[in-house]
Amino acid sequence: MQKNSEYRLKSCPFCGSQARAIQAWDGMYRAECSSCGIGTERYLTQITAIRRWNQRLVTNKATWISVKDKLPEAVKFCFVACHEWDMFEDAMSSTIHFRVLQYLPDVGCWNIKTPVQVLAWMPIPELPEE
Repeated sequence: MQKNSEYRLKSCPFCGSQARAIQAWDGMYRAECSSCGIGTERYLTQITAIRRWNQRLVTNKATWISVKDKLPEAVKFCFVACHEWDMFEDAMSSTIHFRVLQYLPDVGCWNIKTPVQVLAWMPIPELPEE
């Protein structure tokens, strides 16, 4: 028998809002933030989507830097949270996607060929020494 706490969704690690489990258009399930839209991939069962959401990597909200506040000052790889162009909808998606991109300060853009709207970024931390 599974514990009831296993079915409760943790709050969003990025904005702190309440999460929800929804059934996608194809009958599969995903868990997502009700505010910022970040979510899991789609899974066959609702409990799998909830488990994946609850097992996600926990981040510190303060480490994300809004592009409204500051952009990287040098060419370096960063984790970015962004909206991407959806060619089927012919518009920016409302879902937040995560990528590793380089910011090019001399050009004033991110190194990606497809249209994106970067919302926030964070420097990639150094790997631990072995």
